[in-house]
Amino acid sequence: MVSTLLKASAFSLLICANMFARDNGAIAADQTVIASWTVASDHKIANQTAAIGQPIILAQAQTAAGETAAIDAQSTASETTANQPTTRTDANATQSDRSQALGEAERLDEIVVTAQTGGGGANPSPTHSITDSLRSDSSIQFSKNSRSSATGGEIAPPRVSIRGSQHYENNFMINEVSNNNNLNPSGLDVSTWENMSGEAQSLFIDTSLVESVETHTENISAEYGGFTGGVINAKLKDARTDRWHIMAKYRYTKDDWAKFHLADDQKLIDKSTSVNYQPEFNKYEYAVALDGPINDYLGAMISYGRQHSKIPLWSEYDINGTAGATYKERRTQYRDNKNYLAKLNTRNIDGFEASLTAIYAPYTAAMYFPEARNSDFDQKGGGLNIAYDMKNILSFGALKNTLAYKKDEYSANGDGNYYYMWANAPGYANWYHGGGYGSREGYTGDQAFLGDAVIYKGIIDFNKIETDSLTHLIKTGVEAEFGKARYKRDEAYYYCCGTLDSGVSGSKEEGIISGEQWADILYRYDEIDHKKSYATAALFLEDSIGIDRFTVRPGVRFSTDTITDNTNIAPRFFVNVDAFNNKVVNIYGGYNRYYDALLLFNAVYMPSYTVYTRTTVNDPWIAGSPWPGWGGKYYYTMDGVKTPYADEFSAGAALHKWDALFKLDFVKRAYRDQLKQEQKTIDTDIYEVRNNNDGKTDYWGVTLSASKEYELGATKHFSEISVTTSDSSNNLNGMNSFSAVNEHSNTHITYDGELRKYEDVPSPDYNAPVIIAYSHIMELGDYLNLGLNARYEKGVDGFRWISDGGLTDPDGRNTKEYETKHYGDIFTVDLSVNYTLKLNENKLTFGLEVLNLLNRKNDAGYAESYNNVEGYAMGRQFYANVKYEY
Repeated sequence: MVSTLLKASAFSLLICANMFARDNGAIAADQTVIASWTVASDHKIANQTAAIGQPIILAQAQTAAGETAAIDAQSTASETTANQPTTRTDANATQSDRSQALGEAERLDEIVVTAQTGGGGANPSPTHSITDSLRSDSSIQFSKNSRSSATGGEIAPPRVSIRGSQHYENNFMINEVSNNNNLNPSGLDVSTWENMSGEAQSLFIDTSLVESVETHTENISAEYGGFTGGVINAKLKDARTDRWHIMAKYRYTKDDWAKFHLADDQKLIDKSTSVNYQPEFNKYEYAVALDGPINDYLGAMISYGRQHSKIPLWSEYDINGTAGATYKERRTQYRDNKNYLAKLNTRNIDGFEASLTAIYAPYTAAMYFPEARNSDFDQKGGGLNIAYDMKNILSFGALKNTLAYKKDEYSANGDGNYYYMWANAPGYANWYHGGGYGSREGYTGDQAFLGDAVIYKGIIDFNKIETDSLTHLIKTGVEAEFGKARYKRDEAYYYCCGTLDSGVSGSKEEGIISGEQWADILYRYDEIDHKKSYATAALFLEDSIGIDRFTVRPGVRFSTDTITDNTNIAPRFFVNVDAFNNKVVNIYGGYNRYYDALLLFNAVYMPSYTVYTRTTVNDPWIAGSPWPGWGGKYYYTMDGVKTPYADEFSAGAALHKWDALFKLDFVKRAYRDQLKQEQKTIDTDIYEVRNNNDGKTDYWGVTLSASKEYELGATKHFSEISVTTSDSSNNLNGMNSFSAVNEHSNTHITYDGELRKYEDVPSPDYNAPVIIAYSHIMELGDYLNLGLNARYEKGVDGFRWISDGGLTDPDGRNTKEYETKHYGDIFTVDLSVNYTLKLNENKLTFGLEVLNLLNRKNDAGYAESYNNVEGYAMGRQFYANVKYEY
């Protein structure tokens, strides 16, 4: 019933969009546009009229003439609410009437605070990614190993937790279109082919393409769903329509420009054989872009960008040389992330604007098995996102429609589908890895997760309705997604345990090296091509009600999907009180429920393999593993799974005084029905793996923040500081808890020699009890730009794995054994300096970024490949960049 209603609503709204798409009626007299700009004749100062609850402390915009426009903070003495999406804007973004927030009526939930991102702007960061731009927010926690000194060649964006969430429980969007990896976002595994998964974001977008990044961390509008953590929306730049513009940039760093802080075991390694320790790397970034007017109403943009790194390593095996000498084989791994962008967008034509955007962002990691010869493969991710977006101001309000198509891939592709573990011999298998069967070669067959979907989102912002004592701002909309998920794997063969026999004859495809040896164990992987279609739908309604000095925002969101057949109702409620009725002091609070997105891993993943043995080379292969539990068929299911949710309670106060904004926020969340997995034996070597909803997290946090824009002499400044103290506990067994098949206990671990429940031990990550974040931007004229980010995280006790041989839990299952590990305080200062030369309309900018300026030895989790010894973050590191603009 609900599903039918939602689909009908979506269809009706789409028809409405087609009927009124070019109804360019004027805004009703009682409607207040979010923000109106008036640019002064010198193109330097712009005055803003902010709507209720929308103080904008800083915005770095740009006029059509290409000059920087700074917002007068004194004109924004309006109410402040807790629902504060934080927007970070590139210093070189185009205004393109972005401040008009076309057709959107004044809303309690729209508060924008802007700073700068990377990509030639002021914000220094290693990856210039969406998540890296959020380090100035103390309520957002980063994974401990996101800046590991041992993996300096990696280019994937860091993982983040918002208000106690796991990193895959956020909703990432590009222009409010989903950029989530709903297939398996457990995280890229840089050391093995076995984990075919991606990060929480499908596409890794360079922030040089981004105009602003808006984050919603609490009191989130009913417009947004598919998360229990937060919402992160990247708004892409529009093509400018004043004239044609050209941009080209280049950025570089290498291992010689960095200080390594490594664990003692790592320092003993002369030539690294593990991708988890990268003593050598070179990283390159470059991009070119062209944008400008096609005619008076239409602009076009094309852009190409690439992040690339080279990581020289060595094989784990030795190769026999002359006179018995041995040496290792030097190998190189590569990482590559490309961004192709094409965009058409209109100007604001009497209240109508539209855009068509296509982004193709493939990610490739060129890898190999360090223990095996001829084992090269590419681990691939990323995909395609095409979106048509239309906004129109109509006689009854503002209408926005978005229609998008997205395609995702997470795969491993190599040469061949045979893998061998031979006994070392002086003939063919004359390379040596160690152990009794130390000559390994080959690749274990291609496999992939594939997904594609069509997404529609329609929203209506109705004009303000006024009575004698009340005002209403009603907002409603629908979302629908229709897609397919697919897991496919090639048939593959893994031959093991060679027996030396000089009289044997046969082919390698039969597990035989003629005149040398034969294999007695075979793993045969079945060919699989499993597909699943799905549909999701959502409907939301909310109203911002003004009653004297009170503003109340009740809302509700309905959602359903065809995989779980769950129908979820998420109430949202928020209230703000203008304490003295002068728009200076506000007190607010709310209750909100958030439901997570649909994860499709269990719906499509169906691994299956059989283990065979033979006694002699002439005997037939007989199914049955010599080791119980090694081999079989796995049936993954999502039957009966509930949708994970979070209940949020919040309270806070805000002071808008002295041209600055001060806020105090308290947020408490109870995450329930979080996904874990359990494995059940059905028959000999036949297993069922299903999700259960036994996961839970409890979080509370208090954040105090202040921000201000000001001038000192000839310089302009923006400063922002936030302090968060928080506590989080969960019964999850790490970042991959929902996708890690675990034959051990799902409820207990052995911790410091005692049997304990997961929730009774410290969280393994995202658990800093105190975080202080400070950001500062300084501009001197049009030629000097300085940016500084400082971040402190208080040290905390965590735990690290020792072995799988722990105590037995109450259900008779073995537990994993862990011990306490204290992580010290983290303090990082990052600095960027950009100097610009101008000649007529040409600009040449030289930049230098210094990360970890003070060269602090900060903890960064532990390095699993080195017996769980502690790891450290990268020391002082330099990035050089140059950028040309016309």
